[in-house]
Order: sequence, then C-alpha cells, then structure tokens
Amino acid sequence: MFQWVSALTTCGFHTTELQPWGFGVKFLLSVAMIFGGTAGSTVGGLKLRRVVTLYRAILWHFQQLFLQPQKLMQHKINNEVLTAAKAYRQFYAAAFATLWIVLLAIGTFALQHFVPPEYTLSDIILEAASALGNVGLSTGITDPNLLWGGKLTIILFIWVGRLEIVSVLLLFVSLLGAMKKRSRVK
Repeated sequence: MFQWVSALTTCGFHTTELQPWGFGVKFLLSVAMIFGGTAGSTVGGLKLRRVVTLYRAILWHFQQLFLQPQKLMQHKINNEVLTAAKAYRQFYAAAFATLWIVLLAIGTFALQHFVPPEYTLSDIILEAASALGNVGLSTGITDPNLLWGGKLTIILFIWVGRLEIVSVLLLFVSLLGAMKKRSRVK
C-alpha cells in the first residue's frame, strides 16, 4: 500500500526492492504513476484532474450513444451545464492522455534495447512511467551502468515529464518554424 501511495502522489519513496515483484503489482504501480499528481503540481503524470475529466467525457459519450436521435442531452458537472470551453477541456484531456500513452510506448520500446536481459517488460514500463511522471521509483534499470541510449531515453523522459508534453511539442514546432523561415530567407 505504501508503494502505491508513493507512486500515486509521486513522492518517489520506496521501502523495498521492486524488481522481484510480480507483473500485476508493477502494473498497478505504473498506472498510479501515469495518473499521479494533482492539478497545478510539477509532476509529469496525466494528473488526476485530467483523468477525471477524461472519464467523464467517455461516460458522456457512451450515454449519448444510447439516446434516441431526437433527444438532446446536457452534460452537467456539479449541476453546471457543460459549455463549449469545458467541452474543449475534455478534448484536451483526451489528446494529452493519448500523447502521454504514445510517448510511454515509444520510450518503453527504446528502453527494451538498452536494458540487461534480466529485466522484464513490466520492469521497463514501470521505469519509463516513473521517469515520464517524475516519480523516482525504480526497478534498478536506472543505474550508472545503463547503456548511453538508455540513459538518454530516461533523461529525455524526465525532461519531457517536468515540462509537460504540450510545452515540449510547442518548443519543437516553434524551432522547426524558425528553421523553415531561415531556409526560405537564404
């Protein structure tokens, strides 16, 4: 229980070795690190507010599927009707979650090529989720003896997790735009 709360709150404390634990427990810890953090915090997880918003959006969508075509449905949060701006927030939460999961999958795939064979896929996912979520839990993969490609992947994940994916994407898009402008001028 302590390890799960540590992962969810992203404090990074662990009192035992995580590598010998089973797949199910590592999966739950990874999910906690993916969801972890609250709105306004500096952690790199999806943040609980976005997860709740995404859950409500999915629930609302399925409710709409079962309505008759002539009926209109209003979505309310705390007895307040959902406006266009709030609907956009739900779309943003879904897009952010998708980007986060895709980046986690890419990083997991990259790390597989750099870690020693004694580590399982669940170890690698936990390590990647911990780095991207800025949590600090480790199965032992993050270590001075990790190959340079693995270190670079972990460093990039920590950096992206701290700044958030959207900020990093905006940085790269603006850099690419500036490079295109320079190439047109020359």
